[in-house]
Amino acid sequence: MIKIFKKTAVRVFYFLVIAMPVVVVAAPPLVPCGNKGQPTCDFNQLIGLIKNLMDFAIIIAPFLAAIAFAFAGFYYFTSAGDTGKVETAHDIFRNTAIGLIIILAAWFVVKVILVGLGVTCDFNLLN
Repeated sequence: MIKIFKKTAVRVFYFLVIAMPVVVVAAPPLVPCGNKGQPTCDFNQLIGLIKNLMDFAIIIAPFLAAIAFAFAGFYYFTSAGDTGKVETAHDIFRNTAIGLIIILAAWFVVKVILVGLGVTCDFNLLN
């Protein structure tokens, strides 16, 4: 069972390594200044960078959390009564949930600060 999981995990990793350049090429640049045809870097561009980083984190976090939850579930189901593995699975569940809450709270704080500074954001969590 563990060998099948490892083979599947390796295949998923290879798929992500192959698919990630497509996602990266399609994504807008994180730093919105300084390149040819872009405005010079100033405070507004720094705020734009922070917004872009938070948007990226809020998009990628659920996918990573789903992978972590699946891994914890696999650990839980293959524990066969081993209390150490059950505790490890519970720790993974708890830490993943806490991490997801922290990322959502950070996004909310950055959103409130940006709105307070008068920056208009085109990204909305409820889109």
